[in-house]
Amino acid sequence: MGIDLSSSTFTGSWSQLCPTCKIVRPVRSKHCPICKQCVEQFDHHCPWISNCVGKRNKWDFLVFLCMGIATTLLGAAVGFHRLWTEPIILSSSESWTHFMVTKHPGAVLFMFMDIFLLTGALILTVAQAVMIARNLTTNEAANQSRYTYLRGPDGRFRNPYNQGWQKNCAYFLVNGYNNDEEAAWPTLQQTVE
Repeated sequence: MGIDLSSSTFTGSWSQLCPTCKIVRPVRSKHCPICKQCVEQFDHHCPWISNCVGKRNKWDFLVFLCMGIATTLLGAAVGFHRLWTEPIILSSSESWTHFMVTKHPGAVLFMFMDIFLLTGALILTVAQAVMIARNLTTNEAANQSRYTYLRGPDGRFRNPYNQGWQKNCAYFLVNGYNNDEEAAWPTLQQTVE
């Protein structure tokens, strides 16, 4: 593979070597079997955009989610306005809900689908915002036991890239990605003392 083992990018872990791409991967990278390429700061492979989310497009993915929320909110507002302002002539035994379901089933179905999509988009956006605030990827959060760099000297979870939520969010909003520089953590001995 022609790897310079004395290079500063190679820290000596054989998991850094990608046999498919034939490269030395940075620490937070992962090979995506669907895209067939290594992705820096691999977050996840998203079927909605048919691409991996990583360092270079995480900002775009967050904007995509926010636009999804905006459009579903707009659709819900228009649908709700349509149903609410409909002139209703109810018989004495008929309810408003029954009237809307029988007279406007498409609008009611649209509202249910819109609320379902809005819920999904909100959950995804909140999850991504939490990951950005922690400077953690979805892949790292889901597979934290696999990655030795996410364990402290005591063996428990420790994110070496977390600079605090304010700094993480500010860096992401300014640069479009989070920094891979490790935070200056005290050693276990310093923590005990």
